[in-house]
Amino acid sequence: GTFAAPDSGLSNAGAYRWKLLSNVNYAVDAFTVGIQWQHLPKIASGNTNTGYPAYDLFNLNSSYAVTDSVTFRFGVDNLFNRAPVFGNASTTANPAFFQLSGGGLNVNNYDALGRRFYIGANMRF
Repeated sequence: GTFAAPDSGLSNAGAYRWKLLSNVNYAVDAFTVGIQWQHLPKIASGNTNTGYPAYDLFNLNSSYAVTDSVTFRFGVDNLFNRAPVFGNASTTANPAFFQLSGGGLNVNNYDALGRRFYIGANMRF
């Protein structure tokens, strides 16, 4: 539940106590639609870094079974185009600890790519 630099001495600095990943799907005949919700709780400030606010990310997925062996799928990842949060907005950044001046981007937990779409097909032979 706290975030601190790697040199802080904390054994699990930056680790969440819990994360939430929920999926809800609904199907009618050959059509299926679903939403995935990822929630990350806020991270309290550590001894050398600022904390992060809570972060929610939603992904939408759908599929349509044309036949028993052909299914088309479509989806949107990061549905609301939620930007990642920045932490450690100090001017004394240390690149050895992956700290940037003006803030650091945590791509391990936050979506740095933004909204994206996909389309595909599944076929069985």
